Formats: sequence, structure tokens, C-alpha cells
Amino acid sequence: MNLTPGVPHWDNSPFIMLNLVFSFASAYTAPIVLMSQNRQSDTDRRSTEIDHQVNLKASQNIELLHQKLDDLHSQRLNELTQIIKDQQQIINELKVTLVNSPKDNKEAKVALLPGLHIQTNSKFPKQPSSNKSFTVAQAVGDNNKAVEKLTHH
Repeated sequence: MNLTPGVPHWDNSPFIMLNLVFSFASAYTAPIVLMSQNRQSDTDRRSTEIDHQVNLKASQNIELLHQKLDDLHSQRLNELTQIIKDQQQIINELKVTLVNSPKDNKEAKVALLPGLHIQTNSKFPKQPSSNKSFTVAQAVGDNNKAVEKLTHH
């Protein structure tokens, strides 16, 4: 304004009044900016604390889930181990015997458990429902290796 022709000069060249106005503006703006920064840092601190608590709770939940999964895995492993032991015991109890017939090498008699027999042809009378009939496609003598594997394990 001082440089505009025809307007009276209210602040001469060193512009003391203008300097005073800018100094005043910066003097009252600086504390407001600092207070705003403090409020923002308090808000950020509270937000960080809440995030930390949420992360701790999530971590505890994850650890609990891992522990439950480990327990389930261990329980399942124990169950499977028991099943394997039971199957091994049943396999050890199984006795497989083959009886060669002079007429036909395709007949076989398999003893699964003592007193339980499966007969392979229709010449024999029917057994109780626990016994099942089947026929052998190859001669029994050809299956000696398979039988040895079953009986020696």
C-alpha cells in the first residue's frame, strides 16, 4: 500500500508497522501450533496404546489356538498310534495257511483267526455269515511269496 501512488504512506520504508503485524501473527500462531501438536501426540499415544493392547490380546489368542492345535494334533497322533498298535496286534494274530488239493491247485483254505475259516469253492457246505466264499484266479503255489510276506511280518 505504501508503494501505490496517490495513497498516503502510513508505514515508511523500513516497514516497522508491517514487521510488527507479522511478528504478532507469528507470536500467537506458534503456541496454537504447538498445542495442536501436543493434542495430536496425545491422540497418537492413546491410539498406539490401544493398538498395543489389541496386538497383545491377538498374540494371546494365537498362542491359545496354537496350544489347542498342538493338543488336538497330539491327541490325534496318540489315537493313530493306538490304531496302528491294534492293527499290528491283529496282523500278528492272523494265521494264513494254504491247503493244496491234489485235484485242483486253485482251492485254498485261509484261517484268519482260530476257528474262522474261509472256503474257496462251492463243494464245501456254507459256513456262518462271518465266512465268505471266494475263488482264486491263480494256482496257490504261485502265491507263495505273497503268503510268506503275510505270515512273516
